[in-house]
Amino acid sequence: MDVPTRNPPNHRNLIEIEMPVTKTTRECYEVRSDGPYGEWANIMLHCWERRANVGTKHEGVYYCGEIAIHSSFGSWGCVWTACAVPFKQFLMRAEFDYVFTKFMGTKLERHDGPGAMKQIKRHIVHERRMGDLDKEQARDAWDLVMGESDRIDSDDSTAFGYAMLDIGSRIDEGHPLSDYFNDPSGWPLATKPDSQAAGFWRELWPPFIEALKAEQQELQPA
Repeated sequence: MDVPTRNPPNHRNLIEIEMPVTKTTRECYEVRSDGPYGEWANIMLHCWERRANVGTKHEGVYYCGEIAIHSSFGSWGCVWTACAVPFKQFLMRAEFDYVFTKFMGTKLERHDGPGAMKQIKRHIVHERRMGDLDKEQARDAWDLVMGESDRIDSDDSTAFGYAMLDIGSRIDEGHPLSDYFNDPSGWPLATKPDSQAAGFWRELWPPFIEALKAEQQELQPA
């Protein structure tokens, strides 16, 4: 039986569809911390403008920019193509949640173990005050939670999940909080920003912004 074979690719066609390569330059801002941990960042910017809605009554200028960050906290980048102000001014006004959601999307928010622990404790106290738990039931639930405090307090969401299920397996089946611990849909959803992103914004973003402000100040007419 003959097995069909694919024709080898045409080398000439491959050459024809190659993407052109252009050598350009970027502004690089090198940020170095004087602190004991020696945090650092190289922040590269490319700024440009484009005309939008050409030929219409809404014709105008959009400011564009690209930022690429390599740092001791991590690497991120993004491109904006419709800023209302020049890109460096845009960055000076930008807020953490907006910028890092662009950088990281849904990965920005991480499981918050201590936050989850607070919610669980609050839930037990609330149920006791409402009369849905008697004193002994509240104590049993509290002791089980405290016995798993290391895993619940951890920012490891997998460890947290196993801790909750282990509590659910050990609590009495008829306990009013049995479903609370055994059903993941009822678990507290405590999150906080990624620690590396937060650290970069706290330690290295402010001096970078100060450098941009000083640069803009120098460009102002005397």
